[in-house]
Amino acid sequence: MKKILSISSLILLVLIFGLVIFFTKSKDISNSRLDEIKKSGKIVMGCNANYPPFEFHKNIDDKDEILGLDVFIGKEIAKDLGVELEISDMEFSSVLASLDTGVIDLAISGVSKTPEREKSMAFSDVYYEPKNYLLVNKENLGKYTKRR
Repeated sequence: MKKILSISSLILLVLIFGLVIFFTKSKDISNSRLDEIKKSGKIVMGCNANYPPFEFHKNIDDKDEILGLDVFIGKEIAKDLGVELEISDMEFSSVLASLDTGVIDLAISGVSKTPEREKSMAFSDVYYEPKNYLLVNKENLGKYTKRR
């Protein structure tokens, strides 16, 4: 039950994320841009598909597919808008520039919020917060008992 609630919370957060990050030029959501997306029937998501499990390439039935958590988020956003998701795979250094110039409609690719980026882009709340740990072989546990 706890796992289901966590997954449901993640999906809700992801949907909120998508609506907030949609538009690049100001923090106000542009109804005209949303109308353009709906009229075109597609939303273009930029990402760098070299970071599993967030986005990665996989050959399925002899076809290169881009999969991962970020793609799942993009598909849910597109579904909520009633449009198709088009994924534009690019170098990470191009993702933000493409968002800023309108080549893509949203970026879901491990983008960090910075004061400089906030000047031209709207950010969602964090949808993934990594926790990193050090691993030590149990046989060596006694060697590492205090901080220096």
